[in-house]
Amino acid sequence: MLCLYVGKTTNLKTRIRNHIKPNTVNIWGDGSIINFHKKTNTVSQLRIGLERIFNKQSLELIKNNVSVSYICLAGDENAINRFYGEDKLISEFFPLLNIDIER
Repeated sequence: MLCLYVGKTTNLKTRIRNHIKPNTVNIWGDGSIINFHKKTNTVSQLRIGLERIFNKQSLELIKNNVSVSYICLAGDENAINRFYGEDKLISEFFPLLNIDIER
């Protein structure tokens, strides 16, 4: 198993739907000019990475070959645990498509 991405969200269904939504805007440009002043968003990171691996028209391949695992840490009392958990999983699995690590 290869870990592609680690992230946190308050709405898992919406987050996953956004990640696999076709034609996500590539905010990095066409590859010839990279806008370093514009902050990337994680949906763009993952979607563009998936499109590079599978190709832009292969949503069916993504649906059949990519799975999701999650840990539920709900409530205000777990707010800090969500950040620490994400960092720990990123350092442990070194996900291929987490390229904009903020911490």
